[in-house]
Amino acid sequence: MVRMNNLQLESYMKGSVEDFEMKTVQLCKMLEESEKGSKEIKDSVKSNQDNLDSFKKVQIDQTKASQKIAENITESLLSLSRQFEASKQKSKKSEVKQLKAEKRLNLRLEIMQTSLSKQILEALSSNSNTSERTARELVRTSHDESRFRRSSLPPSKHGGSSSTNTSLQLADPQRSNLSILSPNHRTN
Repeated sequence: MVRMNNLQLESYMKGSVEDFEMKTVQLCKMLEESEKGSKEIKDSVKSNQDNLDSFKKVQIDQTKASQKIAENITESLLSLSRQFEASKQKSKKSEVKQLKAEKRLNLRLEIMQTSLSKQILEALSSNSNTSERTARELVRTSHDESRFRRSSLPPSKHGGSSSTNTSLQLADPQRSNLSILSPNHRTN
């Protein structure tokens, strides 16, 4: 083993310490740079995380807003559909009511027409019976009057009956009776 003198040993130790100190300084610098880089990375990661959280929040808010809009649109469509169905049902009910009312009106008109026709026929029948009765009464009355006149007339100068005069006197009442019996005669 080579012996080293004190100066050499001291020089070697001194060089080793300096080298060690230099390396320590370098390591400290590297560590500082590493910490600095790590801090930048941490800051960058934190910033990215914040951005991501913000984006997520915006996405969630937009999704909620979209869902709300979709719900409102769906509710509006359902409401419109219900209103349309109600309107259709109302229209059907109104149509059925109108048809029933028309049927009732037509039935009433038919009943009124039938009743009116019956009344007209009865009135015509009654009028014709009344006319016949009136004519018979007039004829009978005129016959009675003619008999009465014949019996109350004085005998003719020639001793004959006054049938000629009586027939002349009866002509006017019989004409009036015939006018009642004629189809052109109208009673008020």
